[in-house]
Parts: sequence; C-alpha cells; structure tokens
Amino acid sequence: MSPLDRKLLRDLWRLKWQMMAIALLIACGVSVAVMSFSAQRALSDAQAAFYADTGFADVFAQARRVPASRLQDLARIEGVTAVDARILEAGLMDVPGLSRPAVARLISLPDGEGRALNRIRLTRGRMPDPRRTDEAVALKTFMEAADVQLGDRLTAVVEGRAFTFTVVGAVLSPEYVYVPAPESFMPDDATHTVHCSTPRATQRHARPIATFIPIPLTRPHASTNTPALASHAPP
Repeated sequence: MSPLDRKLLRDLWRLKWQMMAIALLIACGVSVAVMSFSAQRALSDAQAAFYADTGFADVFAQARRVPASRLQDLARIEGVTAVDARILEAGLMDVPGLSRPAVARLISLPDGEGRALNRIRLTRGRMPDPRRTDEAVALKTFMEAADVQLGDRLTAVVEGRAFTFTVVGAVLSPEYVYVPAPESFMPDDATHTVHCSTPRATQRHARPIATFIPIPLTRPHASTNTPALASHAPP
C-alpha cells in the first residue's frame, strides 16, 4: 500500500463521523424524493380512478333555456358519446348557526346512472325519494362545516321562491371538490354549498333558466378514454 493510500485511510478514519453524517443526509434526501414521487403518483392514480368512476366531464359550457330536443344535436357532435341534461339554479339559504345566508346551488339529479356524468357518491344517509319534492342531498364538506345533520330542514330562496327541503344524505361530487367563494379563491364550505334533488323537485321549486353542458373529449395522453357529452338542461 502506498503512503498516499495509507494517508487517505487515516483521513477517512479521522473524519468517519462527518462522512457518516454526509451519507445519512444523502440517504434522507433520496428517501424524501422517492416518497414524494410515490405520493404524487398515488394521488394522480386516485384522482384518475375517482373521475373515471364518477364520469367526470372534461369540457363544460352554460346556456339558457336549451330545449331537450337540442340534446340529440349535441350528442351528434364528433367526439361526444353521452349527453346528461340537468337543471342548475342558485339562491340564498338560511342555515341555523350562521350569521349570514349561505349561497346554495340547486342541481337536479340524473334520471338514470347508466350514462350520467359527474355522478355524485353517497357517503351517509340515502338519496332523495323520486316521489317526493321536499328532499335533497348536500355536500359532505358543507354539512361538516355548517354542523348540518341528516334530517335537518333548510329553506333556500331561488328566483324569489322559497324551497324548504329535508337533508337526507351527504354526498361527494367530482364537480364540486373545491367550492370557492365568489369574492375569493379560498373555499368557504359553510356558506357555499351544492344541493342535489330529483328533477321533479327541481322543476317545481326552481325556474330553470340555466343549462349546464359538460362535454368530455378524448385526451391525447389517455387514448383509452372515450369521448362523451353531458349536459345540464331544463325540460
């Protein structure tokens, strides 16, 4: 062994704790990078699975008073495979315990789950009875933030008409994962919410003046996705 090699070994032995600290720091950095990329991949896969399971739309548009006959025309657009017509309205709602009214969006539920897009997922309770016009489901985040319980009766004013309903279920919606306040980008789950009810109840209590048209199209990086068209439209 040459004198330089012996000197190198002596220096390494003298600095062994510093070398171990450097090695440990590198190992920690590599571990954090691996965990970060793994978490990002897991979140991306979970998002894709949730959107695929709920039929989340890729493109959205709004219109006023679109007749139901136009839905067939929309379905014939190239790259569109499904049309989902629903009524969308907004109003103010009194919530016990809140100092100011909440802004509530009222959306009609699809007639069938087969080709419906933006399908909600029930977490507690049940879906509204199709034979009743005074039941609705609310976002789970709103119920937790505003301390609303299943069975509570709330009153919303939509287009100047009061709509009193019973909250029968808590749901998650791919369309309203994040509900920001109109004057802010920050979410305000207690005073901004979405309620879903049967088409019969929505037509009775809300004046359908808005049509919501989500149009999912095939994305270039996911050739297995099929194009679809969904639309929220008044009758």
